[in-house]
Amino acid sequence: MATITPRVESLVLDAGPLLSLSPLKGLSKSYFTVPQVLGELKDDKSRTHFQNLGLLAGVKVETRMPDSAALAQGMVTLDVSNINLSMSVTACLVTLAAKKTGDYTVLSVADLNVLALTYALHQEYSQKNSPESAAS
Repeated sequence: MATITPRVESLVLDAGPLLSLSPLKGLSKSYFTVPQVLGELKDDKSRTHFQNLGLLAGVKVETRMPDSAALAQGMVTLDVSNINLSMSVTACLVTLAAKKTGDYTVLSVADLNVLALTYALHQEYSQKNSPESAAS
C-alpha cells in the first residue's frame, strides 16, 4: 500500500468539512480545530464522523484555543466603537484585520477563532523554521 504524503504541515478545520463528512486522511500531518467548531456539530452524523476520525481514519484532531497558541504573550486592551475589548494579541490582530476588510460583520465567533488559531500556528511554524532557530 502506498504511503500518502501530506500536502500541508497543519490544517485548521472549520465546521464545513466535518458537517459534510469530508475525507481528511493524508491531507495534513496535523489537524486542529477550536471548541466553537465542535459546538456547531449538531447532528448525530457529523458528531459521529468527528469522533471516528481518529479511530477509523487515523486522523487526530487537536482542539485548541487561539490564545494558548499565540506566541505573542500578554493582553492588549483596545477601544473599538466605544467597546472595551480585552483579548490576546493574535485575536486582536484577526479582529482588526476582519474589520478593516469589512468581513467582521459576517464572521461568527467560531470563524474568528479559526482564523486566529491559523495565524497563531503560522507564527509558531515560521518561528520554529526560521534561520535563527535553525542556528541555535
